[in-house]
Amino acid sequence: METGPASYQAHISLANFYLGSAKNYHDAEVQAREALRIDPSRAAAHGALAVSMVRQDKWTELDAALADAEKAVPDDFNPYYRAALLCLERSSELPRAERYFRKYLSQEPEPYTASHSSAHWRLGQVLEKGSRRGEAISEFQAAVKLDAESPAKQDLKRLK
Repeated sequence: METGPASYQAHISLANFYLGSAKNYHDAEVQAREALRIDPSRAAAHGALAVSMVRQDKWTELDAALADAEKAVPDDFNPYYRAALLCLERSSELPRAERYFRKYLSQEPEPYTASHSSAHWRLGQVLEKGSRRGEAISEFQAAVKLDAESPAKQDLKRLK
């Protein structure tokens, strides 16, 4: 593994540390941007940047960062999924969460990223929080159809 100031992996590791236990979202953003400067064609840095933007309530910058991610890595929408998960936590950002989950569902996921079943389940949670029960049920059903062991099964049972 490459290390040192020009190491993509070192900057991603630092960004993830700052996003996680350190909860230093500004420094996470700095590290993600440095990783992107080194190699903008890798989705991990785009995802870390998206998370740091949500955590800092930088909504305009988030949309720009996701558009850049889509241009740089058009076959990996995981940054949308990561941002959507955090938006789901905030009732005021449900429309944004819905938009991002739907974007994620618009193409096949990359290996080792969230499944479509998971995205349908989370989208169902967004819709339920937004008082759109019927649409939420449809998303939970889609999740269970793709994965019979999906946690959406419990949400579906609760809503029916």
